[in-house]
Amino acid sequence: MVDQEREGGHDFEWQYRLLMPDHSIKYMHVVAHATRDQDGQLEYIASVQDVTARRLAEEARDKARSELAHVARVMTLGTLTASIAHELTSRCPALSRTPAPVCECWHGSSKCRGCAETARRTIRDGNRGV
Repeated sequence: MVDQEREGGHDFEWQYRLLMPDHSIKYMHVVAHATRDQDGQLEYIASVQDVTARRLAEEARDKARSELAHVARVMTLGTLTASIAHELTSRCPALSRTPAPVCECWHGSSKCRGCAETARRTIRDGNRGV
């Protein structure tokens, strides 16, 4: 990186990481300003900052956000599941079982083919949902 900037002579800002002898990682942030001395030689005035604590805090924050989003999705799915289960066990069977016996009675006096069988299946399926 330094060789690349020596050729260009521009200001630069870098972030990089160092692998330390104890195998830990340090995150560094460098800001440098290019200037020329009296002889026209390129010089840099630079600041190097260890940003490891900030970087680790950002990673922990991102992980917590990800886990929170996952929990929110799971809770939403649980709420939706409970709502569907409630609908299936309370309203749907009642709605399907109520008109079915009426249909069965009408079948006895009408010429509708298959009404009785449909009514029996509706009652059976409605009872199964309870």
